[in-house]
Amino acid sequence: MSETKFKKIALAVKLILSAAIALLTGLPNFSPARSVPGGECYETCSKLTSRIGNYNAQISPADQKNAPMHVFTETPENIAFLKNEPSIDISLQHGPDCVYGTIGDLAEDGFVVCRYHGTYNDSPELKNREATFFLPDKGIVKVKGLPSKSEFAKSFRNELRFYAIVIVIFVFIVVFILFSVLLKFFFPKYS
Repeated sequence: MSETKFKKIALAVKLILSAAIALLTGLPNFSPARSVPGGECYETCSKLTSRIGNYNAQISPADQKNAPMHVFTETPENIAFLKNEPSIDISLQHGPDCVYGTIGDLAEDGFVVCRYHGTYNDSPELKNREATFFLPDKGIVKVKGLPSKSEFAKSFRNELRFYAIVIVIFVFIVVFILFSVLLKFFFPKYS
């Protein structure tokens, strides 16, 4: 076999193997069936909205001791209230990026949302509504334009695809260089 013919075959094999390994490495991130994080967060927001709504419905206007909860934020007072109110009975276990707040009035049609994951509703008009959150370093803040569940999922999948492409390119380059080095090591005459 001539030296130029061997170099062409070696180059083709390096390219094909590098591409195959790179695609197999990045392929899992291209799958649209990949789960989107936030399921537990959306479930907690939904439960919290429902339980606070039930609590508000139980309070009569003549009740001097208890007042309805109109806005929920993660202030220390509200966290203590959740722990001590048996009719709500929910613990807030969420990810490090999650912060719970409220859109609207919980005594009417408001609901609990997450600052990171957005809303569990998929209503398009939610982009125009303001959410209230408590941040320990800033206090009460208003945020407008939270993503809906489907918007967050789409954004997350696009981000995964971008990282998958970066991984494929990186792995392709590394594997191609590795095969080139191995070829030089085992066949120094032909490289």
